[in-house]
Amino acid sequence: MPDPVKILKRLQSTKATLVNLHQIWSSSNHVAKAHNKHEALIRPSSFLYTELATRWALVLKNIEEQAPYGLGETPTIKWQQQRYHRIIDLLTSRPPPDTPERAKEFGEWLHEFMSEHQSALLGVGRSVNEALDRGATPEQMDDERTNKFFDDFYTLNMGSRLFIAEHLALVRGDETRVVKAIDPAKVAERASADAIRVTSAHFTSSPAPKINIFKAPKVSQTVYVEEHLHRILFEVLKHSIARTHNHHASKASHLSRDRTLPEIRIIIAEGEQDVSIKISDQGGGFPLSTCERIWSYYHSRPPPTGNTTPSFASEINGNSPDPKTQISSFVDYAQVPYESYGHGMPIARLTSRYFGGELAGVHMEGYGSDYFYNLSRDRHIMEGLPKEH
Repeated sequence: MPDPVKILKRLQSTKATLVNLHQIWSSSNHVAKAHNKHEALIRPSSFLYTELATRWALVLKNIEEQAPYGLGETPTIKWQQQRYHRIIDLLTSRPPPDTPERAKEFGEWLHEFMSEHQSALLGVGRSVNEALDRGATPEQMDDERTNKFFDDFYTLNMGSRLFIAEHLALVRGDETRVVKAIDPAKVAERASADAIRVTSAHFTSSPAPKINIFKAPKVSQTVYVEEHLHRILFEVLKHSIARTHNHHASKASHLSRDRTLPEIRIIIAEGEQDVSIKISDQGGGFPLSTCERIWSYYHSRPPPTGNTTPSFASEINGNSPDPKTQISSFVDYAQVPYESYGHGMPIARLTSRYFGGELAGVHMEGYGSDYFYNLSRDRHIMEGLPKEH
């Protein structure tokens, strides 16, 4: 029987195989158009079988070797560590999906696993509060080592999530593929609806600010990860709505239900190399001395709740909305209550950079903020994994 310790050491010494959008798009098209889909799924299944094991082992290595200032000893991170040991063992103990039957069984296993994996990652932000409770200082939780640890953790998981979601769409044979030609304006509409829904349950003193979308007459579709764009816009809009509520509440003794808050504007433009999206709010902005805090995992941590039980999957899945009334297909991050898990803006910027884009903010203290997202249209940019992995 293979030694799990030796298997893990081998995996942790292996480099991740970087891919780009063109490769994912082409491989998925090949399977979708194949005469015998079951045979065609063997190759991508075999890639996932080895690549997921490698990437999960690298996540585990990041936890064991890079978690600074006691983060690795917090209940949340220790639970993540145990979870990765378990799923690596489960995956490597399976036979390779080298036949149509085994590829089908592998797809069924991924389907059962995916829901737990998605929702489990949402609770990682709690570890910051746990480390503070155990004696870590705010300065330690806000320094370069801490931010790099979370950057690496989330980035390594981002590709795994993308690969699994794309593969499951191919197994189902439906239209839910993750990498596809998307209309940025339609994604912005859905992200706006989701952000308003989540924040409205938290800010009940007045209606949410209206979100208006403006786009150039000829913004065409572009091949990208639809969920990535939705996540970026959702997190920025959620942030802008909250800032708008808080800023205008501070200027009045109370906000009546009929009070109209300043609108938030989304402007979408298209160039030869980029699709550019600007989100403008009147949420009071930030002074220059503190504006970088919005990208900090410490400053975007969730509020302390006293609950360190890592039952994240049940918290999400046990309260899933009726699919018939669900606004968004992204049932994890877009369905949790406002401020439940934190780390929204840092993850938004990390997501924007995964395939060569960028998210930046320009602020006017006392007035508002503009956030600029440049989505690269170059399908050949490789994943932005940490260099050491």
